[in-house]
Amino acid sequence: MDYAQSVDLVFLEEFDSDWSSLAFDEETLLRSCTNWRDIRAGIEAAMGSSSAKLSFNVFMLWPQIVGELVRWPEIDDARRRAVSHAVFALCSASANEWFARRAIELCPDLSSDFLFVDQAVEPEESEPAPVA
Repeated sequence: MDYAQSVDLVFLEEFDSDWSSLAFDEETLLRSCTNWRDIRAGIEAAMGSSSAKLSFNVFMLWPQIVGELVRWPEIDDARRRAVSHAVFALCSASANEWFARRAIELCPDLSSDFLFVDQAVEPEESEPAPVA
């Protein structure tokens, strides 16, 4: 994936400026991201016939994010914002909301940071004009 073209790059840098040097370790990731195989399959399917070489190193941020979520009461507002943004960036990079849903399970304080399709408010239908 070419993260240099992603608007989420700022969020990744904010969380960990060395994220691009992380080594991908699938077994380590699977310990904290139980849905990783499905997420990876979705990415690979979406990239399909692309000649781009897939790099999954960015997802190695997830174990770090989990560590921050566990320490949530101890971290300051700026770091909390960086954690929330990093969760968003992983959702964006994977086109999968699993990371946000899991982050909220681990840290319910994040529930106001994310809105899911199944939570979207339906617009009210307008009243039909009275028939004369």
